[in-house]
Amino acid sequence: MRQMSREELAAFASRLTKELADQGRIVEGGWAGFKVLIYPEDVPQEQLDELRTAFFAGAQHLFASLLMVITDDDKVEEIDLRRMDRVHKELQEFLAVFKKKHGLKLGMGLSK
Repeated sequence: MRQMSREELAAFASRLTKELADQGRIVEGGWAGFKVLIYPEDVPQEQLDELRTAFFAGAQHLFASLLMVITDDDKVEEIDLRRMDRVHKELQEFLAVFKKKHGLKLGMGLSK
């Protein structure tokens, strides 16, 4: 079995993410991918359960926070875009530190 190129892997991840979003399972899919990439197979189930809770809690906090700060009208406002950009920058900073700490090169479904 040949290894996928970065472009093929990115295309696969994009398709999978869209499918999971359509199924209402995007956070679960993110957790599954994160778990496979980061944690060894021998992590005790109790620890995995706690890690999953933390993963989902972070996702829930971000989503709820975004819903609170985005303007209520149907039109996207400049302030909404600035807020999303700041969230993106915060997460990119986290990702850079995380990847360096763990020696990762892939974007793990996130940008660059």
